[in-house]
Order: sequence, then structure tokens, then C-alpha cells
Amino acid sequence: MKNSGQVDFAIIRCGFGMNETKQDDSKWKYNSSECERLGIPYGVYLYSYADTVAKAKSEANHVIRLIKGKKLSYPIYYDMEDAVQAKLSKSNRTKIANKFLGIIKNAGYECGIYANLNWWNN
Repeated sequence: MKNSGQVDFAIIRCGFGMNETKQDDSKWKYNSSECERLGIPYGVYLYSYADTVAKAKSEANHVIRLIKGKKLSYPIYYDMEDAVQAKLSKSNRTKIANKFLGIIKNAGYECGIYANLNWWNN
């Protein structure tokens, strides 16, 4: 893809859910290593299933564990579009997002929320 001229960067899924190795993305190590080997700038996202602040904290620690020693060029995104979050109040979703983003930011990384526009607006 690098030589195609169609890819300037990648946002790679590093995992999903809480900080358990069984929830690491099976392609994470390969994809991140290949981006670094080929000089493709990249960032990461974690697909969230968090419905509590405690789970959001675990998910943030999941990302931090996986990116240790990596050379990110783009932010870390929190993918919050699962049905589990859609059932929560706006207040609870905000608390969950703030916990995750606060931990990531305090670790020295740029971060943001990923969600499709319909999920975000509705």
C-alpha cells in the first residue's frame, strides 16, 4: 500500500475491551511493526465495550500496555460506538470517555473519540 501512493497514514486497531491479552488485536504487532518498518505514520484505536468508568480505565491501560515502545505519529482514538454505550445516559458516556481520554492524555499522548456521525449525533 505504501508504494501505491494511496495511503498517507494508518489508524490501526490495537485491541478491544479491557486490558486482557486475549483482547489484543491479533494483527496489532504485525501491523504496527510493518508501519514502522516501511515508514508509514500511524495512530491507534481501541474498540470499547466499556459501560463503567472502571472498564474505561482498564481499556486505557490496555492501549498504554500495547503502545509501549511504539512510534506513534497520530493520536489514540477511543472507538465508542458499541450498543453497550448507546444504552447509557449521556452523562455516563461522558464520564467513561473522560476517564479513558484523561489517562491517555496524562500518559503524554494525543487522543480523541472515534464514532460514526449517526452514533455521535443520536
